[in-house]
Amino acid sequence: MPHPILITAIRSGSLEQVQSLISSKTYTYPMTAGKQKWTPLHCAAYSENLPILSLLLTSPPFNADITVTEAKDGFTPLHKAVEKGWVDGIKLLLKHGAGVEVKTIKSGSTPLILAVRFGRVEAVRVLLEAKAKVKYYNYHGMSPVLTAAGKGHFEILKLLWDRLGPEGVEEVRDDGDKDGRTALFFALKGGHTDIAKFLIENKVDVRIASDDGWGPIHAAVQYGNGEEGLEVLKLLLKEGPYLNTKIVETGYTPLHLAAAKGDLSYINELVGAGARVYVTSNMKHTPLYTAVRFGKEEEEVEKIVEVLVKGGADLGVRDCFGMGVRSIAKQKGWKKLEARAELY
Repeated sequence: MPHPILITAIRSGSLEQVQSLISSKTYTYPMTAGKQKWTPLHCAAYSENLPILSLLLTSPPFNADITVTEAKDGFTPLHKAVEKGWVDGIKLLLKHGAGVEVKTIKSGSTPLILAVRFGRVEAVRVLLEAKAKVKYYNYHGMSPVLTAAGKGHFEILKLLWDRLGPEGVEEVRDDGDKDGRTALFFALKGGHTDIAKFLIENKVDVRIASDDGWGPIHAAVQYGNGEEGLEVLKLLLKEGPYLNTKIVETGYTPLHLAAAKGDLSYINELVGAGARVYVTSNMKHTPLYTAVRFGKEEEEVEKIVEVLVKGGADLGVRDCFGMGVRSIAKQKGWKKLEARAELY
C-alpha cells in the first residue's frame, strides 16, 4: 500500500507541498503510515527536516502526536531524532513538550539510553542538559552507564560519569543489569580495554558475578586478546577478584577458560595469582584436561601442561566418562604427552 500523500511529501522534503496539504480543507489527515505506523512527526524527525518538523509542531492536529509511539520499537518522534543523532530536531521536540524521560514501549528505553546505544555524543550532551536521568534502568536492567560500557562508547561514559558526580558514581558504580552483569563485565566482554581500565581505576567491584556465574575475571580471560588484554588482566588481578568462581552452565573457572584457549601468558598470570589447578568442572574437567582436550598444537599444549603440573595438577585425571589425558593425546597423535600421561 502506498504511503499517504502527506507522508510522501515529508519524506521527499517538500515544505511547500506539506504546507499546501495541511492547509487544505479537503485533505484527510492520516493517523499513521505503513506497518510500523509512523506519524508525520516520526517521518519528519527521521528525515531530519527542521522546517517541516517545526511546521508540524505548530499545526494541529499534528502537534498532538508528539508522544505517539510507532509499532516496531515503540519509538516516539523524539526517539527517532535521537536515533539519527539530530541535535536540532531533539532540541525542537524538547522545546515543544517532548518528554525527556519518555520510554519506548518494548524495552522501556529513554532517549538518553538510545542516544548512548547509538553512540550519539552530541545528542547525549543535549539530553543531559535537559536533565535526563543517568540513574535509570530499562526493562532489561540496562542503564546509560551499562549501555556505554557494553557498546564501547568511552567519551559518552565519561560524560555520564561527570554528570553523576562522586556521590552519583558511588550509587551506580557496581550496578548490574537484570542478570547481574556489571559495566566492567560488559566492557571486558566487548573487548573495550580503555573502558575496562577506566572502571578498574575508578574502583568498581571486580568480584561481582552475574546470576550465571560469569564475572569480570571470566570475561577478561575469555574475550581478552594480545598485550592490551593481558594488561587489563593484570590490573584486574591486582584488585583481588574471585579466581576460582565457576560458571554455572559448565563449572569452568577462569583458569579452565584460559586453558581451553591455550593462552600460556594468561595461565601464568592466573596460576601466579593463586588460581587452583585441580578444580574440576561439571564434567570433571580440570584446567589441564581442558588444555589437552581443546589444544591445537602439541608443543604449545606441552608448555601449558608443564606449568600446570608444576602447580600441582594431576596428569592422571579423568572426566565423568572415564576419558583421560592419555586417551586424548593418543587420539591426537601426541606421542610425547601420551607417554608422559601413561605413567599416571
